[in-house]
Amino acid sequence: MKTTASHFVLASAVRWAGVPALMCLFVAGKADAQIGPNQWRFSTSFQEVGSQDTRSVFVSDDGAELDQVIVDSLGVSLSFYRPSPRGELSLSGRASATRFRDLGALDNVPFGGGIIGDYRLSSRTRINFHEAFSNGFDLRGLSSVGLLPSRLHAQVIVGGLGFSFRHSSRTTSFLRFTHNWIDYDSPQTIEGSRFVVDRPLEDGEAGLPPAETAPDPTPDQTPESGPDEDIFTAPDGQDLGLDVLSSEGLTDPRLSSLFGGATFGVSRQLASRTQANVRLNYGWRQFFNSSTGTDGAVYGGQAGLTRRVRANDRLYVSYNYRRSDSQIPATNHHTLLGGWGRLVGTQTNVFVSGGTSYFQGGGRESQPSLFLNTGMAWTGESTTFALRYKRSVTQTLGFGRNYLTDWATANFSQMLGRKLRFAAMTGYSLGRDALAEQREFSAARAQGELSYWITNGISVGGRYFVGETMSSVQGDESKRRYNLWSFFVTYEHWWP
Repeated sequence: MKTTASHFVLASAVRWAGVPALMCLFVAGKADAQIGPNQWRFSTSFQEVGSQDTRSVFVSDDGAELDQVIVDSLGVSLSFYRPSPRGELSLSGRASATRFRDLGALDNVPFGGGIIGDYRLSSRTRINFHEAFSNGFDLRGLSSVGLLPSRLHAQVIVGGLGFSFRHSSRTTSFLRFTHNWIDYDSPQTIEGSRFVVDRPLEDGEAGLPPAETAPDPTPDQTPESGPDEDIFTAPDGQDLGLDVLSSEGLTDPRLSSLFGGATFGVSRQLASRTQANVRLNYGWRQFFNSSTGTDGAVYGGQAGLTRRVRANDRLYVSYNYRRSDSQIPATNHHTLLGGWGRLVGTQTNVFVSGGTSYFQGGGRESQPSLFLNTGMAWTGESTTFALRYKRSVTQTLGFGRNYLTDWATANFSQMLGRKLRFAAMTGYSLGRDALAEQREFSAARAQGELSYWITNGISVGGRYFVGETMSSVQGDESKRRYNLWSFFVTYEHWWP
């Protein structure tokens, strides 16, 4: 892949992911005319991050109190991409060495790996799979949620295997098996909803059906873009670890969990513009060293209907039920959702969805909660802009508490000429315990980044990050403010 200014816009957007996890990627096969050559990508990055915290006091190796902490990290990654008539394959690996100045006990070498794929076995049958793991949090992961420096450590394995079969031009079914292992080692408990994490859209939020039940592109639809248009990344295990912390938190400092489950779904094209889908899922989660989680089943189902109104509008409605016996107390969660999405031209996507959510647990019931998900995204030749607001109930995996969370984010990026890029982000999160009164947590953050593409894949840049968290338990409030600043140098090379 040739390195151009347009590729630099995309590469800069993922640069703070450090070096992506080891992974393999298969996506739907393309016509022979679209198959390109094999590609390799090498990347190395040096980062230096500084942190100040109003609440935490750190003691250096020689016994002195530190008012700020500086961390250095050097990482490398290597990826390989190979297309074929039936699919595409991409492998990548990453590792980094992190050094905490004056805090040698925190030095670590995080790494990760994974595999994700989708391969067409026949004209009717397709197989998809993924497997990802991570050991520790890299510098990007910790600094993104304000946990720098931190003695928090996590090992994560997440994966799945799925099959889909097209029974006819209108009907598709799928069966997917999933599993994950998460092991946390923290010096203290962590309350959820204290971090603002930039998350991708979930199924249905933009008026679209679940991805695994979507039909193949019809003649008037555009197939998925190829490697020359996209920067390929695969799920990193540490992202699941951070998502659990940012949503429900961690009630036990040392906690491990193993999960396995299966999902079956059917999608039916009722008319040229209308599609229905149904899915059922069942799983079992086992906890180790947990005071709030217990071994038990997690099961539920979803039914949805999607209607395309004109060429660029989609309407979506669904009902979702989830039961978790792997928590103390066991919980039931009902959600009714409706949504609308529109693609305005080729540059702007607008979506809005809303509904009601009802929560039960341990003989206690929450009031029916109204929620709204809305946002817009605009992409120009040199500018991107996105706004988003979401209210939701946490995924209730059993690591922490069940929170009703509001969070909002705004993102902006601008190319200043061919080589200079500016990006900014601000966000706010407010979480309230769904079953306990007078218990809430909030977080706010803002950051700016400036990066410059020098030449031949070499770029430099810096970022500044400010954040504040607040907790209130039965009227007892506490606040924490922190600042992060960073400098990075990155080199990447594509060949042939």
